[in-house]
Amino acid sequence: MINKFFATCEAALADVPDGATVMIGGFGGAGMPTLLIDCLIAQGATDLTVVNNNAGNADTGLAALIGAGWLFVKWYGKRKPVDPAAPSAG
Repeated sequence: MINKFFATCEAALADVPDGATVMIGGFGGAGMPTLLIDCLIAQGATDLTVVNNNAGNADTGLAALIGAGWLFVKWYGKRKPVDPAAPSAG
């Protein structure tokens, strides 16, 4: 069996390449892996496609990736973002 446990988030994200597709769970502040997202920004992978149902808030969560310019945003769904810092529907 493959060991899927890592001692640090840096170790867990070390092999994420530019252009990767990453699925991130959570909604708003509930369950959003903020530390993992911050480590992904520090890791430096760019041109990411992220699968999630929330863009985060202001400068936390996925909004931090969007703000860093490393995430292409395409909004799918019935509800448009209501946070003024969130991306506009595309």
